[in-house]
Amino acid sequence: IIQSAGRAYLARLQYQFNLVDILIAQSVARRWLAIQGMRRMVQREAEMISKDAACKIQAAWRGYHATMSFIFALADIIIIQRTVRQWLAMKELKLLKKGMRATKIQAFWRGYKAREMMLYDLVDIIIVQSVVRRRLAYNRFYEKQYEASLLPRKHVAATKIQAAWRGFWHFSHYLIFQFELVKLQAAVRGYLVRSNARLRLGCIIILQSTMRRCITQNRYR
Repeated sequence: IIQSAGRAYLARLQYQFNLVDILIAQSVARRWLAIQGMRRMVQREAEMISKDAACKIQAAWRGYHATMSFIFALADIIIIQRTVRQWLAMKELKLLKKGMRATKIQAFWRGYKAREMMLYDLVDIIIVQSVVRRRLAYNRFYEKQYEASLLPRKHVAATKIQAAWRGFWHFSHYLIFQFELVKLQAAVRGYLVRSNARLRLGCIIILQSTMRRCITQNRYR
């Protein structure tokens, strides 16, 4: 009985020691696993932070590179536009100079042709008027001759004087109107020519100032 009680006591005591050892081993193992998991977590976070930092650095560098590329491309485009505009301005200036010479020749020729056509038209109008007036005069003459055979001589003389005066008055009024019309046409044509010349002179001055400014800017750059 004593032996069995001693053995039982020793067995329980051994069991308790084994249980304590097992618990200690479990706690050590769990602590070690927890430390390893913590290290892995910290390592992962460090890797994520480094990766995020690398991404931000790459994004910043790409943004800077894209901005500088855009600025250089914009500068190249502006230089090309300035060169093309300068070339177009020079070409247009040359064409304008040629056009001014051609315009002067054309204006002189058109003025000559216009005056010639006006003279021809005036001659035709005068001929037509003379024919019509002659026809009307013949008709009136026959009518007046018929009326003269019926009216007394004083009435016929007064009618002739009135007719002569009216003819003179209408003819003088026609000459005055024609003279005023020619003067008015000359004044209008002179005004149009002067206004066109002022406009072209202003355009030429603007082009010259623009070209001089471009040349000055190119020299001092």
